[in-house]
Amino acid sequence: MLAVSFTGTTAYHAGRLPELRAHPPIPGSPRVFPVTFNATGLPADSTWSVTLGNTTETGAGGGEVVFDEPNGSYSYELASPSGFRLIFPAGEGTVHVDGVPNSVIGPSIGAGRGPYAVAYDPANGYLYVTNVFGDNLTVIDAIDHRVVVPSIGVGNGPTAVAYDPANGFLYVSNWGSDNVTVVDAATDRVVIPGIGVGSGPDDVAYDPANGYLYVANEGSDTVTVIDGATDSVAALSIGVGVEPDSVTYDAANHYLYVTNLASDNVTVIDGTTDTVVVPSIGTGSSPYAAAYDRTNGHLFIVNYGSDNLTVLNGTGNSIADPSVGVGNGPIDVAYDPVNGYLYVTNYGDPIDGYPGDNVTVIDGTTDRVVVPGIVVGVGPAEAAYDAANGCLYVTNQVSDNVTVINANGRLVSSWEVAYTMTFTETGLPTGTPWSVQATADAGPSWSANSTGTTASLALPAGTYTYTISAAGYRTVTESGQIVPGNSGHTVAVVLTPMSSPPFPWIGGIVGAAVVVMVSAAVVVLLRRERSPPRSA
Repeated sequence: MLAVSFTGTTAYHAGRLPELRAHPPIPGSPRVFPVTFNATGLPADSTWSVTLGNTTETGAGGGEVVFDEPNGSYSYELASPSGFRLIFPAGEGTVHVDGVPNSVIGPSIGAGRGPYAVAYDPANGYLYVTNVFGDNLTVIDAIDHRVVVPSIGVGNGPTAVAYDPANGFLYVSNWGSDNVTVVDAATDRVVIPGIGVGSGPDDVAYDPANGYLYVANEGSDTVTVIDGATDSVAALSIGVGVEPDSVTYDAANHYLYVTNLASDNVTVIDGTTDTVVVPSIGTGSSPYAAAYDRTNGHLFIVNYGSDNLTVLNGTGNSIADPSVGVGNGPIDVAYDPVNGYLYVTNYGDPIDGYPGDNVTVIDGTTDRVVVPGIVVGVGPAEAAYDAANGCLYVTNQVSDNVTVINANGRLVSSWEVAYTMTFTETGLPTGTPWSVQATADAGPSWSANSTGTTASLALPAGTYTYTISAAGYRTVTESGQIVPGNSGHTVAVVLTPMSSPPFPWIGGIVGAAVVVMVSAAVVVLLRRERSPPRSA
């Protein structure tokens, strides 16, 4: 986030927004653009395929498949190679083609005075832009790129906005008035003018695991926790580094990463306990913001003072890459989960005469620069990704507008080794539908339905709890382990009607535990419920 003064109304540096011209028409056939499918996590000797429309192409290992298509939306289907499962995206979906990838789309969208932060609301397809010099929000329709609400008044100097999908509210941190304004995105009305927080609240992030909002207070070196269910402060402030400027949530470990502008480090907070677990991880000079890449679990931290990114391994909270060079004066980074790219806004540095005003594109898989600089407006501050149309929206704090970048044209698929787990049932009449759900200790779950005697799941190695159910029959809960290198993992279950004892020949049996051993053999353990002692 950018520390700003709210006593003046002039821009930080002058400049002229570059004129955006449409591509010249091409006679004859419509112009086509590349649509690239990349794969990660596959060995070099594996093959995979993708069908786009009516055309199927095959790729090898971690290579790519490229189609050339006119502008429009196209259905795709990914086929898994043997022995692997798709982590993301969905095996079937839609990709968009909207001109040259990583280029500016159309003219800029006018906003208020000093547009700074931007958040996307997937419920209504709107973008909410904080205007730091206008003390308000501008609402933009992401479908047709028009302003639908010019101004929603908030606090003094709004520098950040976060969307809470649980209640449909927007939380705006007001740097100049030391509070957070709550706006109902369904009505675009303020529901709470100000929740008091620390001094100089500069950023706010939402934690979906607990429904809390975390506010980084630059002036008091703390983080305030707000309960989104009650819109009240939920806990005492959490002490972090010097001048915390941003806070980013990591869904894999439920940690929050706070960039400390003046102490050149990151503080890690456990969102489950709201306590600091790592006081300091060194970064570059003046870390401004961060973005989480779910593909590799890395956190990309932009360093304003050293014009680079620090790449942090979120799994071990260690440095994966100390420096990835970007443009001049980077202050924000946004992650596109579809193409796997990171977009860094280069605001510029007054020492160098502000030679910024562009966006650097980085491949999150290789940490290499793909596009050195996409020219945008003057003073690009923050960026937000719209999953519905595949566009990136960049706020330009000096030229008072928003630039739209086409982030379409690339889809990254991530795969992992999977083992077939086959469930065989007895006890059901022929054709009776039944289902099995496998839940890993780490949280993810997979399910399958069947009307035959078997059902199969492709699962990564790990320990699971299986739930087997059928209407009118007792639900069976089992546990098992899938060990790498083994094959033929099977689980046998017996389903009994609700109206009869589960095992009448032994009476008080309450269930069965099935353990898949390293050798893939199945052991069935029957446990008799002990009768309670008689009272004297």
